[in-house]
Amino acid sequence: MSLLAITLKRFTIHEQKFILAGFFFKIVATLAQIWIHLYIYGYGDMLSYFNYGVSNAELMRHDFFHYAPEIIKVLFHQEPDVVFNMSGVGWSTGTLGAIASILAFITGGSLYASCLIVSMGAYWGLIALYSAFPPAVSLTYQRRLLVSCLMIPSVVFWSSGIIKESIALTGVGLATYGIFKFFNKKNMVLSALVFTVGVTSIALTKAYLLGPLVLAGGAWFYFTRNQKSKQSTKTVHLLIALGFSLIALVAIGKLFPRYALDNLAEQISRQQTIGQSQDAGSSSSLFDSTDASTVTQLRNLPVATFSVLFRPFIFEAHNILAFVNALETTLIAIIFFIIIRRRTFRECWHNLFNSPMLVYCFVFTVVCAVGVGLTTVNLGTLSRYRMPMMPFYMILLSALLPVKRNHSMPVVPSQPAPESPLAPNARPSAANGLSGQ
Repeated sequence: MSLLAITLKRFTIHEQKFILAGFFFKIVATLAQIWIHLYIYGYGDMLSYFNYGVSNAELMRHDFFHYAPEIIKVLFHQEPDVVFNMSGVGWSTGTLGAIASILAFITGGSLYASCLIVSMGAYWGLIALYSAFPPAVSLTYQRRLLVSCLMIPSVVFWSSGIIKESIALTGVGLATYGIFKFFNKKNMVLSALVFTVGVTSIALTKAYLLGPLVLAGGAWFYFTRNQKSKQSTKTVHLLIALGFSLIALVAIGKLFPRYALDNLAEQISRQQTIGQSQDAGSSSSLFDSTDASTVTQLRNLPVATFSVLFRPFIFEAHNILAFVNALETTLIAIIFFIIIRRRTFRECWHNLFNSPMLVYCFVFTVVCAVGVGLTTVNLGTLSRYRMPMMPFYMILLSALLPVKRNHSMPVVPSQPAPESPLAPNARPSAANGLSGQ
């Protein structure tokens, strides 16, 4: 609560209402996540991680200096010198087991406290994501941005337990904050530290998200530097962005060979095959053919991407969780339909590429949608796997959605004019009478 109070002081009264509401929703979602796992599923990744954690916490209590360093090894994908009651040692599943072990040790084996700690980490990751954006040009867009970051149901729910997506979302928010603040020369040492923590969190849990992060960061850098640059300098910036992105992608492939560029087709096919076997051929399968050929994957691409962005439909929901998720995707489809009805392609293109922040969201969303869509073959897991992408997707849609009163587009500026009361480092006070309202 003290950390929440300190956080609230950084924001205006308008923002505080949404931040507090987001905090309340996270607590409710954490309790719901635990209740569903305990009394409906009776099993699941979260309970498996926690059960591993409880037994390993007992070992640390017995001999902390012998077992704790070995748990840290597991956390960072290393093989320990002792045998733990834990699966997936050496990769991300082992990392979650190690995190659960540390949490069980700290909380005395409390499932509720452990899940709440992870949930609050994701919550502050989303606060960091919101803080990365410059102050909104209108109260309308500020509200949309807050809702997109803090109140998307699937994001709130699937980041409220001891699961990989919770840790990864925390990392995505921190990494995005670090990128924007570092290159804008805002507290560069702190920004670099936040970025490092964020990237490490992603790498240890959902390393495939590093690809969208790198490409989105490169696009953001290029469009940010080009706003006041000459044509010759723009070429240099393009080469820098492309070079950085390529080097980073190669480095990711070296650290995580399964995500190397020359292994992508094989890995996509492998994930599709695994997904189909788990789905057992049910009607929720997204597509049938899963061989590794380029032709097959290109044929799957439109359906896969569309599914990530707009499915499940209401009639595809077979339980309450799927129904709630279908309501969310239905709302998204309605927003998308309104945008294409009221805005021309040229208007959307102009507003998108005049805001480097929206370019970042666009690239992250598209790359993530392609990756998740091709590697997820059934609707049952789609909501969870695409969750880290959803804040960026909703930020993008909310920016392009016209304001009802005058149909203007509430786009976030990357560099507000110095004389503006909404210039960087000057978040508006409640008394400013924000423009556009």
